[in-house]
Amino acid sequence: MPPPPQPPPRQPEAGHAASTSTSAALPHHVTGPPAFLAPLQQPQPTHLTASTPTTVALPHHIAAPSASLASSQQPQQQTPPPQQHSTVLTRLTREWYEAEIQRRSGERQQREAEIKRRSGERQQQVKEIQRLNEEGGRRKEAQQQQQQQLLVEMQREQARATAELQVLKAAVQQHIWSAPGKELVAVKRVRDRVEGFKQRGEQQRNKATAASKEQRSTEQRLKTLIKRADKMAESLTSNAAAAAQALTLKTAELEQQQQQFRELEERAKAAATQQLSLQLLLQPRSSSVC
Repeated sequence: MPPPPQPPPRQPEAGHAASTSTSAALPHHVTGPPAFLAPLQQPQPTHLTASTPTTVALPHHIAAPSASLASSQQPQQQTPPPQQHSTVLTRLTREWYEAEIQRRSGERQQREAEIKRRSGERQQQVKEIQRLNEEGGRRKEAQQQQQQQLLVEMQREQARATAELQVLKAAVQQHIWSAPGKELVAVKRVRDRVEGFKQRGEQQRNKATAASKEQRSTEQRLKTLIKRADKMAESLTSNAAAAAQALTLKTAELEQQQQQFRELEERAKAAATQQLSLQLLLQPRSSSVC
């Protein structure tokens, strides 16, 4: 069998050839990678790399810019003056304190409105208590008048019954010796009248008892309402006193914070003035040094 064909010899690449030729052309003490591959490899601590500047290791088309061009291309950082910085801080502090003062003022107005509302409720409850007292007094007077009228009516009824009994006794004595039929009629009439007197007296007593029971229940309800109103008035008074005390404390705290804000603003202004004067004093020296 014939031997298999051998592959053609591999041609070296252009870069490899150039590097080979370059390394061959260089002396033995400076052999190494070409110039355009130098930045991609680790620097070797030789006397050539230490003494050679950066522009020698780079190709001519990517050489480092000059010092004047680099300094002209660097952005200049503008620092705000200290007076403007302190003014911004003072303005932010003032805005924060003004917002805090407005919020505290809103809370104070809400507490004042709550105190006014509770005072109005208390006045309404006091008026309701007065109305209930007046109504209870009127009912009591009406019941007393009704009892007096019932008593007078009972006295009149008793006087009338007594007079009728006297008349009946006289009639009985008159007809005691009369015929049996007439005597029975007179006795029956007397019994009927006595029963009528008893029934009317029982009705009057029932009316008086019902009136006294109603009076006692009305007095009990009135006492209960008065106790409840007194408790509500005491609670409202204590709540109003506590709210007034809290409002006083908050007002004092707000005034103290306003004083602190004024002191802080004065300190910030003094610091800004001092810093500006110091800057003005240092500026001629720096210009003279330049």
